[in-house]
Amino acid sequence: MGMILSNTKLDVESPTLREWSLIVIRNLCSWSEAIREILRKLELIGISEEGMKALDSLGMREVY
Repeated sequence: MGMILSNTKLDVESPTLREWSLIVIRNLCSWSEAIREILRKLELIGISEEGMKALDSLGMREVY
């Protein structure tokens, strides 16, 4: 699960990797209560400075 989650960041070299990772997470969650429980226990640590700059450049803001 960690490997899949680590691929959810934006990657200029492979822009569709994030989208495919999100689809995998969605499918895993629909099939497994154990995986949903793992995700529920995760703690949000925030957005990196680089991430904030990327959001600002796109005119977006973070929403949790």
